[in-house]
Amino acid sequence: MDHLKTIQTIMKVLRILTKVAFIACIVGGSLCLLGLLMLFLADGLGLMDEAVAVGMITPKDTSITVAYCAVIVGICQTLSGALISHRWNRYYTMEEADGTPFSEESGKFMFSAAIYELIIGFVAFLVSTIIVAVFEATNANFNFSHDVKFSFDAATVLFTMFLSIVFRYGAAVKKD
Repeated sequence: MDHLKTIQTIMKVLRILTKVAFIACIVGGSLCLLGLLMLFLADGLGLMDEAVAVGMITPKDTSITVAYCAVIVGICQTLSGALISHRWNRYYTMEEADGTPFSEESGKFMFSAAIYELIIGFVAFLVSTIIVAVFEATNANFNFSHDVKFSFDAATVLFTMFLSIVFRYGAAVKKD
């Protein structure tokens, strides 16, 4: 049973880390929204110096269109991170309530969380890529030098799927 205590301690730590990640994504997304508002105040309403607004968000030699693109992509990426971390937090909370990862529900939920992470990561990548492409198509001198990345790790998703099967097997063994 010492191993189960170790597993439960690790799960508690992971639950805390997913809460921290969720909060970080919410703060990051909020800062991106604030940056978008500042850009709009400078560009759309003229209430602020454009160079100052851009300089607060990106390097000073960046155009305002690149700054707009960066904050919109940032919103998309932080939203996906918040969704994924919230889903994993639900898993760790459920697992902690069960007292063991070796349950059929835990295994199923873990598998679905891995698929969810894959889908949300791909959608965020696709939307971000489309946003950058639209900005490139509508602005002649647009130079977005940041890479838009597919925010998932295939090895992690595959390992999580495998681990979910191990947990479901553990539940079956526990029943017998």
